[in-house]
Amino acid sequence: MAGSATFAVTAVTNDLSVKTLTINWTGDATNGSVPAYSSDDINVSWGSGGGTQPLTSLIKGHYGLVARIIPGTTTAPSGGALTLDDTAGFDFLKNAVTALQTKANINIQNNDPLYSAVSINITGNTTPSATGTIEIKLLWAGTARWRLQ
Repeated sequence: MAGSATFAVTAVTNDLSVKTLTINWTGDATNGSVPAYSSDDINVSWGSGGGTQPLTSLIKGHYGLVARIIPGTTTAPSGGALTLDDTAGFDFLKNAVTALQTKANINIQNNDPLYSAVSINITGNTTPSATGTIEIKLLWAGTARWRLQ
């Protein structure tokens, strides 16, 4: 079985200024690898009407706040990492998510919001069928950032 990931976006606040991007991933049954994904190619459910939207349109214009790592029942080895690389190759998560085997909350407050599609990369996992969840809190750029400091 090839590795895979599923994606969801949920509103945290009623005014939609804070969202959670949830990534549930499973490593390949043979070598633990997980394919890279483009946010342009992922459609996620959004809104009460049951429709879908491209992931890029739901996360573009948001700052990153916190990444929460939740290891699965079969955990990744040390060295597993998640990056959200923009079109210029910069990691939106600031190279901070580097231990997928350990439960953690990681501060990823960004100075710049996402401006483009991102390549979503889960790398370094060599444990066959390892699983995990990564939740990323996002703040709409139009929201006053001072409220969070």
